[in-house]
Amino acid sequence: MTDLTKLEDILPLYRLCLGNPAEVLAMVKGNPDAITWTALDGSTLLHWMAAGNHPDCPGIIPEFLGLEGSLTLNKDQSGALPIHWAARWGSLENLVCLARFGNHARLPRDTIGRDIMHWFAHARQDSFAGSQKLEFMTSQMAAGLDGREDRHGGTPLHWASAFGGEVGILVEKMPELVHEVDDRGATALHWMAGSGISLDINLPLLLDAGADPDAACHDGTVIDQLIRSDQQETWVRYLTGNRPSSPPF
Repeated sequence: MTDLTKLEDILPLYRLCLGNPAEVLAMVKGNPDAITWTALDGSTLLHWMAAGNHPDCPGIIPEFLGLEGSLTLNKDQSGALPIHWAARWGSLENLVCLARFGNHARLPRDTIGRDIMHWFAHARQDSFAGSQKLEFMTSQMAAGLDGREDRHGGTPLHWASAFGGEVGILVEKMPELVHEVDDRGATALHWMAGSGISLDINLPLLLDAGADPDAACHDGTVIDQLIRSDQQETWVRYLTGNRPSSPPF
């Protein structure tokens, strides 16, 4: 495959997938080699088109998939398919389109075992559109229901908690994930405390959903994780016995 090694060559072309997918389709039809171009991270034009929210994308993606050489199942360097990108960044319509035309015989996973639910959870979603995407994934693709853990036992909620992602929708729709543990006995609250990301937004959501701030895992307690992430001054006090009535923000 052609490797686009110059960043200045990659960005305009791939950004065009987000802003003007019809122009990309016309360009690919005029230059069939473009269908196999990959960026430095292994992503194809279809990955970027899947990640967009342009209203024309759902109508163009099937045409794109119908082109000879279209790499529907081509993975980026993390092992992610275009449908993973759609789950994380793209519209519901893109996700539905790729699920329908992408010839996915089974729920696809990346190199560390994350399925589309993990990728969805990784990024904060628009509340309404995110709920619709979650409903589609769970009802139509069985995402997160059969073998929902990655290779290290991490659930979608673990990943959302560690990276400031979609904790709110997950705890509302799948509250049982709050108590799931990974291979080291860590809950989503441990992952959140260890990263120190978006604590002001997501930590109260986990606590309200029943997460146990006193739980311990192989790497220590939630307090230990907070200390390692340099969050001890305000949040450790919040989680100890002298807990105020509201979070420290």
